[in-house]
This record gives sequence, C-alpha cells and structure tokens, in this order.
Amino acid sequence: MSHVEALREEEALLVHICNLTGQSAVGPLGGPAPGQVQEGASADVSVLGGQHPTEPSPDLSASGRHRSEKGAAPKAGAKQPLLRDLVLDLLRTHDEPRLAREVHEEFLRKHPARQPSVQVVRNTIEGLVAKGHVRRHKQGRSVMYSVSESVTANSV
Repeated sequence: MSHVEALREEEALLVHICNLTGQSAVGPLGGPAPGQVQEGASADVSVLGGQHPTEPSPDLSASGRHRSEKGAAPKAGAKQPLLRDLVLDLLRTHDEPRLAREVHEEFLRKHPARQPSVQVVRNTIEGLVAKGHVRRHKQGRSVMYSVSESVTANSV
C-alpha cells in the first residue's frame, strides 16, 4: 500500500468519525473534505468495510456509545441519583468503618442497574473524605471509611 493510499484511508476514517459525531468535515478551501459524500454522488465504501460513510456504525447507538456498554445512558427524563450520594447513604447505615470493597459489594446488591468498579467507588469515597463528609481510618495496611459526625448530625 502506498503512502497516498494510506492517507486516503485515514482521511475516509476521519470523515466517517466526523459524520458520526455530527461535525461537518471541511476541506482546506472551505468546501466538503475530499472523499466526503455529496448528495447524488457515490462514495468509495471499500475503505470503510463496505459501509456508507454517512451511516452510523451498526454497533453504535445514536449517542455514540456501544450498545453493549454497561453504563448506557438513562432514558430521557429519568434522573439517577449521584454515585456520591448513594455511597454516602450506604456509609450512613453502618456504625462501624467499612472497607471500600465492602461498600462496593453492598452498592452492587442494592443498585444492580449500576455497575461502578471498586476503584470508582473508592475514588468517590476519597472525594467525600476530601470534602470532610467521610473519615478515613487506617488499620495496618487496610483503609476503612465511616461518615463524619458533622454529616450524621446534618444531612448533606
């Protein structure tokens, strides 16, 4: 494959990406980018694996997310509570400090539709520590978390 052919394939891919995101691909003189399909014109679809450049990829939804992603966007109008609020509520239900892993496991049991990783839950808890809503307790190499007294007295 020559250098020019490689550049054309890369350009076609970039035009395809621009079409998927709704951005217009503009050529150097302000017209359509070379290789961009104009109405009534046919495109070289071999570069895109037989797919027309203006058609969305079959495995992508309208939002650009893969349909198989676990964190799919909620339906329009349905507002989910913030992860930090749910985690804080879980920590409030316990009197003793908890490991981030334990909070994560309880979160998955109580909110099966949401699937954050242990690290995301830990980062969320650390953010609550930084704001003073949660206290960090170290016991050897383990780090445990509990709700601050100021938060238990006042609702956040």
